[in-house]
Amino acid sequence: ICSSPLFPQEIKTTVTSKIIFLIPEIKNLKHKIPFSREENIRVYYFYKKFIMSFITQVSALVIKDEKVLMIKEKSPDISGLWNLPGAHIRLKERVVDAVIRGTLEETGLHFIPESLLGIYTSCTDNHYYHFVVKGNITPDQESGTISGTESEWVSLSEMSNRELINARQLENIIDDYLSGFHIPLSLLKEDLDFD
Repeated sequence: ICSSPLFPQEIKTTVTSKIIFLIPEIKNLKHKIPFSREENIRVYYFYKKFIMSFITQVSALVIKDEKVLMIKEKSPDISGLWNLPGAHIRLKERVVDAVIRGTLEETGLHFIPESLLGIYTSCTDNHYYHFVVKGNITPDQESGTISGTESEWVSLSEMSNRELINARQLENIIDDYLSGFHIPLSLLKEDLDFD
């Protein structure tokens, strides 16, 4: 793509000779160089397509009495679809901290992580890395109701009747759970103390 004549020479030079500093350099170029409208569109496309393409997210898998804790999405592009509770992982946020936060925000329940079920990948407009953490909720909430109006315990047999986000991946997640597969959380080596 860097050979395209529609890209400014500054972008080509940055990509070919300063690949390590690609992200900050592109940001600076977008603001400092007076590109034409067409060039600005090309820079945005380049930034979106080749830099902002990897997304990490984490979900909680909680199953009790053959029912899965699920939430109904509200975001415009996926509104009405059912998903596991969770969150996008923030900068310098640990996987376990992210799944606890996301579950609390989306369901009002306090999640207790037990093990990592797996890391699942998918690709649409972006490349997603999906950490799924198996666990339970705090004992004092096991018999209570879910505070989030868009949260529900869905039976395993009923899941196929719901409109799911990435149904094939969710099927793999449930199959892995039923097979007894899991990975100790201690195998997650997260060195986030960097400047």
